[in-house]
Amino acid sequence: MIPRGPFGKACKNERRAEHTQVTITPVAVRPVIFATNGPAPQDTPIYQRETLPAGGTFTGPAIVTQYDTTTVLPPGWLARIDAIGNIVAESAE
Repeated sequence: MIPRGPFGKACKNERRAEHTQVTITPVAVRPVIFATNGPAPQDTPIYQRETLPAGGTFTGPAIVTQYDTTTVLPPGWLARIDAIGNIVAESAE
């Protein structure tokens, strides 16, 4: 879903975020077991939701923590942060 301004045009902040490449640094890396990897743990970056900037992207596996929820991005998925702070995730496969 893409946030839209009046008349269906992309918001100014959205256009800026789409063209900006932002590096996101995890706050930690932890071993996590995903069903797709069998019983072997996989090093997984941990991100804090409130520090994710618009335009930032990261790939799964990843975990995003915030005060009221946890988002798990499985291996083979890609996430980006849109102009209003939503995590937009889609399968990279």
